[in-house]
Amino acid sequence: MLEILLNPVPSATISGRATYCQGDVIADIVVSLTGTPNFTLNYTLDGAAQSQTGSSTTLSLGNTAGAYVLVSITDANCTNSNLSSTQTIVINSIPSAPTAGTDTLYCNNAVPVDLFAQGTGSFTWYADQALTTVLGTNSSYTPSMNAGSTNYFVTETINGCEGPASTVVISVEECEIIVPTAFTPDGDLTNDVWILDNIDQIYPENVVSIYNRLGNIIYQSKTGHYETNPWDGTFKSEKMPVGSYYFIIEYNNNFRENKTGIVTLINN
Repeated sequence: MLEILLNPVPSATISGRATYCQGDVIADIVVSLTGTPNFTLNYTLDGAAQSQTGSSTTLSLGNTAGAYVLVSITDANCTNSNLSSTQTIVINSIPSAPTAGTDTLYCNNAVPVDLFAQGTGSFTWYADQALTTVLGTNSSYTPSMNAGSTNYFVTETINGCEGPASTVVISVEECEIIVPTAFTPDGDLTNDVWILDNIDQIYPENVVSIYNRLGNIIYQSKTGHYETNPWDGTFKSEKMPVGSYYFIIEYNNNFRENKTGIVTLINN
């Protein structure tokens, strides 16, 4: 009697995660085998011929970056040269922290300038250093005008890899205008006008009005132009007498109430 024994053809299937970011823990490429031990697996890594032998039905090919292509598998009885399984380990680099702007101090009535991240990838803005609270995912972000200092963190992501964060600090403070209680318009070129430094820059919609004791308006500035024509103690080019005058400073914004009071005109 003639007995014919047919052995199954061995096979090999490759597996392993394909893409990583620099610094990730990279898993080995694993090949699952079927057949009768021992095994010889032939493959290429980026085109270079490689070979691995063993008795286990699982072989580890390591975790070197590159393209793994299975060529053939030989077990104790047969060879299979029709393998087609491939796997590639790609390790993408981590992008640098993006350029995102400079730390800025605003008065609380100012309109903030958008923060802009610069780079070639996508961007994520965060509210915390741990990068857990997302504020936005555009290249730009409008900072809030909350009083005090607020940190904004932004990262760049390229090929699925997120880099370290840049930090921008936006500080908001209430800007006080110093309002003198008196001035001396006596022509000595010192303290000859009622000075309200920086009022036009800080409160560009301001209007300043001066009244005499009878409640008659004797001076009113053009909107946002007090500093170009401050009150010099006159009314219709005539010097006003020494005394106290009532003023109203209208800041005309949502953050500051109007200021009223008395300014005294003194002649030295």
